[in-house]
Amino acid sequence: MWTGGSTAWPLLAALAGLGIALARPLRPPSRARAAGLGLLTLGILVAFGAERQLTYVVDEWERYWAQRVDRIGDLLSDELDRRQLAGEAAADALVERWSAGRKVDATDVAELRSRFGASALALYDASGRLVAWDGMHRGKVPEAVARGERRQSYRDLPLFGYLYLTSRSEDGSVAAAAYLLRASLPDGLNADMGDLASRFYGETGERIRITEEDPGIAEAVWDLALDDDRLLSVVLARPSVEDRATAIRARWSVWVFGLVGIAWLLLAFGGPRDRMQALAAALALVAAAAWVPLDRVDAVGVVFDRAAFALPGLGTSL
Repeated sequence: MWTGGSTAWPLLAALAGLGIALARPLRPPSRARAAGLGLLTLGILVAFGAERQLTYVVDEWERYWAQRVDRIGDLLSDELDRRQLAGEAAADALVERWSAGRKVDATDVAELRSRFGASALALYDASGRLVAWDGMHRGKVPEAVARGERRQSYRDLPLFGYLYLTSRSEDGSVAAAAYLLRASLPDGLNADMGDLASRFYGETGERIRITEEDPGIAEAVWDLALDDDRLLSVVLARPSVEDRATAIRARWSVWVFGLVGIAWLLLAFGGPRDRMQALAAALALVAAAAWVPLDRVDAVGVVFDRAAFALPGLGTSL
């Protein structure tokens, strides 16, 4: 019931039930059931810890968000700096191989791209003709990048945004490394583009907006600049208190439900049981089916989609 969004009172009820179970000796003794009670205890403690975190977020929202902004700022700076340094190193290494008179082919470019984690890496000759290429770049590479006009640049394409790092050789050849920072695709596609914004959301739960334009007035904005010239801006989206509390509960609910589920298996099948114990185990399953928010789990959410099981002409869902 707690995983379904209830307050802390189901945890108190579970704790009382656990106390009764621990006060009664297991007859006959069963290691499996003892382990089940241990996991149940751990699950309740985890849920109480999550409830404490939820209370802090709701009651101290401004303080929590200020701390969150500082943390996100540090993480973003690290991510952007890493791509800047890696991209420059990749472009410099490719130009160095070309300038040394070595024949550069797709294998060399692929090795460098993989080593420095670029989305794409290319080599152009002095006339702008593509010599070697590896990786994936969606959309046309800007001509200014192919000519190596700037060491660093960022360009917003209609659906994607790339950070470019270039290096020029003495003969005018240009190496360019591209990093995908933004992919503006519909959520329903569920496409993993490997862009920074999507990965950052998956790792931190925070949504960021990366733009070449002036972001205007925003609460949390970080600029990536080169010689006092802004390349791009990253804007952190501020969630509502309710959305953040729901996300925190959902994250902890996975652990709580996992511990309680294993505990149920151990308690239900860990040894001989009488009719009352069998009835209690069955009622626990019914309660789980009724209250656990499985419709929020992506892998099984379609099973709980009412529209998917609508009965034509009856106005109800199977």
